Amino acid sequence: MRAIQRILCTILLYYHVCFAQQSSIMQQLKNQLNVASWTGSECTWNGITCDSNGYVNTFSATNDIIQRPSDVTPALETLSQLSNVTSIFFDGVVVSGPLPTTTLQKFSNLQQLRMINGSISGTL
Repeated sequence: MRAIQRILCTILLYYHVCFAQQSSIMQQLKNQLNVASWTGSECTWNGITCDSNGYVNTFSATNDIIQRPSDVTPALETLSQLSNVTSIFFDGVVVSGPLPTTTLQKFSNLQQLRMINGSISGTL
């Protein structure tokens, strides 16, 4: 019985630490982008989608979230700390400055990187 309790405690502690880390990273992103409308749980934020377990898996940036083209690379650096991100959308967003492949390579589970009606100036 004690072994089962230890296992359950370990699992619960792991999830608590993971969610706390995710919240910290998302708060950092919110501060970087200065998005006043992002309140409450990050899974309820406009442009953020979470999977069924509550982990952020999609970042849908629009020009009301990314207000300065130079914000894209720092935002990606911050998001790359989350291991469950599978999709990033920059629809209608202007990207300026480099978009380093080293940053994109940090997204180990990235399946989609989409840009519609936006533009890039700088290196990709």
